[in-house]
Amino acid sequence: MIGAAAAAATLAAATALYTGSAQKLLPPAKEAAYKTVVASLKQKAPTGTAAHGFRNGWAVLYEKGTKAAPVEAAVIVSVYSSKATATAAWTASCASCKTHIAARGMQVKFVVGTENGKEVVQNRATCGNVLVAVTVEGSEASSKMSTDGGLFAGLAIGRAVALGMSGCTV
Repeated sequence: MIGAAAAAATLAAATALYTGSAQKLLPPAKEAAYKTVVASLKQKAPTGTAAHGFRNGWAVLYEKGTKAAPVEAAVIVSVYSSKATATAAWTASCASCKTHIAARGMQVKFVVGTENGKEVVQNRATCGNVLVAVTVEGSEASSKMSTDGGLFAGLAIGRAVALGMSGCTV
């Protein structure tokens, strides 16, 4: 009987979800090597597939660079009721994100392109019941903006793990 209880406790611990606020998962600007937070606000409830299981979300606009050559990163963190609903929202997000990788158990997809004459990188990552959407644009090499997108996703998901969510598994 004790063995079954220990196995159940281990399984529960192995599949722990993040239960807190999405806002707590967003890093301060300095931690992500950005100069300032331009805006920070509660995410509106999504629609469609992304609405299923949505618990809460938060959006932050970060900025670095100069007035003549700014770089902005829009980061949205969403917390879902389960890994399945977060994965479904990730799958439905960013139709143009065709490049897919698994990094440290996170599912990540991204696209690099141009919008209004500026380089733009879109990145979507999920782990457990957390979804991170990052769009970086500005006067910087797309490789650097791709790194920024991955950094924001990693920082947010790392915070969720530090706050009790199980580590990522593919």
